[in-house]
Amino acid sequence: QAGKTLLLTLLGFNASKGKVFADVSPAYMFRWMEQEDSKVTILADESEKLSSNALGVLRSMMNTGYLAGQTIGRALPGGQIQDSPVFCPKAFACIGDVNPTLRDRSIVVTLRRGKPERDMHRGVAMAEAAGLVEEIRRAFVDGWPTGVEPGHLDGRDREI
Repeated sequence: QAGKTLLLTLLGFNASKGKVFADVSPAYMFRWMEQEDSKVTILADESEKLSSNALGVLRSMMNTGYLAGQTIGRALPGGQIQDSPVFCPKAFACIGDVNPTLRDRSIVVTLRRGKPERDMHRGVAMAEAAGLVEEIRRAFVDGWPTGVEPGHLDGRDREI
């Protein structure tokens, strides 16, 4: 009731090929990212499932995919091997917390239960998002806007 799924939906309107997943197999995720040349945004709802040991590969993809050039090796049919790129923007919504490694590589937004100021109407939200995306594109077309470049960051924070 805090608006986690709604937030992911709205982020998806502003993201490059954003797709909300409540549950997904690692095989699907690898193929989708390959098909879209890793120019996607993963919006993972119900992310508390990522703490399950059964989702180790998917969790590795999320933990390592914050850095450009990172890959995860896969064995393919016929004895083939492949390095699959896993770098792309990701957002996670969950009740509780994600694993410590993922948390360390994240910007955390804490939501509280409440009532929205207005109901979301999908068409209106998509139109507002398109305008925002265009403003962001124009602002960053020549690099970081003045005063925004993260020169004051170091270590992992700068890397992220």
